[in-house]
Amino acid sequence: MECILNLVDPSFDPGHADKYRLSILFRPDGFSFCVLDNRSYKFIAICDYQLIHSNKAVKLRPEKLCDKYTDVFASIDLIKLPFRTKDVAFASPKLTLVPAGFLRNETMDSYFRFNHSLDAAEELRSQLIAIGEMTAVFAMPSCIKRVSEGWFTGVKINCTAAVLIQRLLTANSHILTRQVFINVWGEFFDIIIIQGYKLLYFNTFRKQAAEDLVYYIVYVLEQMGFIPAEEEVTLMGDILSESEEFRLLYQYIDILQFASLEGIAEFSPVFSEVPGHKYFTLYNLPFCE
Repeated sequence: MECILNLVDPSFDPGHADKYRLSILFRPDGFSFCVLDNRSYKFIAICDYQLIHSNKAVKLRPEKLCDKYTDVFASIDLIKLPFRTKDVAFASPKLTLVPAGFLRNETMDSYFRFNHSLDAAEELRSQLIAIGEMTAVFAMPSCIKRVSEGWFTGVKINCTAAVLIQRLLTANSHILTRQVFINVWGEFFDIIIIQGYKLLYFNTFRKQAAEDLVYYIVYVLEQMGFIPAEEEVTLMGDILSESEEFRLLYQYIDILQFASLEGIAEFSPVFSEVPGHKYFTLYNLPFCE
């Protein structure tokens, strides 16, 4: 794996790790983590590691991927510190949302397999999204649990989609008009449509080219009865204003904006060159307990 981002505020003090909160997000193409100072409520460190050939990351066998996680962790002194709190999340492209009250241990597998297959190297997990009155059932490589417990004993493993949905519903519950969000991560992207406390639509798509992103977004909006050119779409994750994906999307949607992190916490000045929307889910992980 290659480190593509490594920023640490000068105030970071390894001797005060018990006052900090570590949040780590596993992806099929690598992982990222950030550190929040609980005293100043300020993010003071962020790192991002990706497989060198990230476009082939999803083809890597889970055990091989987990071995890479472990090897890199062993080389990062910061991760070994005794943090006061640790958060872990996994970005799974295999996810099913089940309304509250419908899910039982004996039915979880059935609900999941209605939309996805479960590989031998994967295990099923679930996470309640209380504000939306639903449960996320997702697949995760079994070795992720082994890696997490080896480095972050006793930590709960969150589903990134559940974190994202919960955060968007919480932060935008006062807005009565519908809102469209696009979260791009590696070879995948999520389309989330909400209105107040209600989740109107969620799905994860695979993209192999910029045209795939545009096609599915426009298709979903039209199927929902919306006029794409009249919608205001908020972008987050691996997409920049100078990218081909953004240029193509702007041909169909007139109002494009990037997700704001205003109000969640302060950020160290060393983060000034990092687009905040790129790590939107990671930054919100500490606030979705």
